[in-house]
Order: sequence, then C-alpha cells, then structure tokens
Amino acid sequence: GAAGQDRATGDYNAFWAARDLVPLAKNIKAAVLLAHGLNDYNVMPSHSVRVFEELQAHHITSAIYLHQGGHGGNPPDELLNRWFSHYLYGVDNGVEKEPSVRYYVMGATGEPDAPGNVWREASNWPPNHSPTSLYLAADGKLAFNAPSAENASTRYTSDPLQPMSIPGRSFPGAQDARTVEQQKEVRVWNTEVLDAPMEINGAIDAEVWVQSTAPDGDFVLRVSDVYPDGRSMLLMDYPIRARYREGFETPVPVRKNKVYSVRIDLWSLAAVFPKGH
Repeated sequence: GAAGQDRATGDYNAFWAARDLVPLAKNIKAAVLLAHGLNDYNVMPSHSVRVFEELQAHHITSAIYLHQGGHGGNPPDELLNRWFSHYLYGVDNGVEKEPSVRYYVMGATGEPDAPGNVWREASNWPPNHSPTSLYLAADGKLAFNAPSAENASTRYTSDPLQPMSIPGRSFPGAQDARTVEQQKEVRVWNTEVLDAPMEINGAIDAEVWVQSTAPDGDFVLRVSDVYPDGRSMLLMDYPIRARYREGFETPVPVRKNKVYSVRIDLWSLAAVFPKGH
C-alpha cells in the first residue's frame, strides 16, 4: 500500500528504504535476468542498473535487457525461453556465454539513413566509453570546452503561484519540447551543429551552481535532440528539489543568496545525435 510514503514532505524514509533491492542483491543465489525501459518515468532505469551492477560486483550470474519502451516490457520470448531452459532445466543452449547487456540505441526519427536505431550487446553497462563533459555558458551555448569567464551567470524569475507548465504529469516521451522551452522561466543551452554523429551510452548527470532568494526551489534538467528543422525532440528529463541537494535523507533549506552546488542525476541514455543536429 501507499501508507508511509510521506507525501507531505517527500523525504526518503523507511518506507522507501525497504524497497531498495540493492542491499539485498548480494544474497541472491539464482541467475537473474533484468529488463527495463530506458523511457520508464515510473520506476527509473537507474534502479535496475544499480541492481545489475551490484549483482555483477558479487559475481552473481546476471544479465540486463534495456529497451526503449516505458514502464514494463519483458525481454523477447526467445531469450526468456533460452534463459529459463538453461538455468531451470540445465539445457545446454549457450545462453550463459552471451554478453550480459543488450541495449537499443535510438537514432533520429524520419531520417532513413541516420545512424542508430539498432540493438547492441556489451559485457557491462555502460559499455566501453569515454566520459565527456559539456559546459553551460552565459550566452546559451553548450560547449565541450570550459568557459573562461569567472563570474558569468544566467538569471530568471520564478513565481511559485504561476509556475512553468510541463504537459502531463510524467515523462511525455520523445515529443517536440519547443513550447516548454519558450516559457520565460526556462533557460536553454545548445551545442554548435554537430559536424559528425555523437553517440551517448550511459548515465547523464549535471552539476549546476545556483543562487536563490527563495528557501527552496525545483530544478528540472531536460535533454533534447534538436533537428535541422528546429524541432527539439525531448529524450529525457529529471527534477531535483533544492533542499535535497545533499541527499533525500537529509533535506537542508536554501539560505538566501548563498551559492550551492546542485547535482541532477538523470537515468541512462542510449542514443545517436546525427551530423547536422
């Protein structure tokens, strides 16, 4: 049931701690096949990824299937059949020798020759990659090089009685986000047009430095693929309330005009941004 969730404050409490499977993973004896939609805004993909990482750390036989659906969605019947046939009935079908990770890489929609839109396999998640940083600049640029300005900032006014509007009550999926981005409380940063495809596989997180005149505030980070025709196709977003910047277990009020580091951890993404986007 929902009793004990503490919807009044939203604090992390014993109700939620009891539902964290990560501390229990080391006790599992059976082989584990996980499946999760990378667009699941109900139970975030990071939940299954964390469990998978813990299982792997304890050398427990496990695999994860990451599809591009939302909440729910099983692996293909063929994979389920082979998995259970081997681990329940001892059938020698080679499933234990296959890569531990299967994931779908999104590509641009409506562009037949665009890279991506393929299934891939890997031995771990995220797959072999090069961590990459992008930096917010005061002029609205999202750059691969750190800005040189020492005191640059971006300002806006947020009225809690007239908050910005996001369609629906959950992640809407890959939709054009321009109507949201045009609101006065929203700030947008863009990279230069890509001269080569850029593929992102793995978790995205951001660190923003904020200063506020209010005792609290909500910050929402969104990632979109901007098409040559101007569409800004939303790929992922996630909010954080400023008082939880040190953890959901320890809410700390915001002091007026003090600068704080706020980290926003988004879920995992698997997508290719094509040349020209």
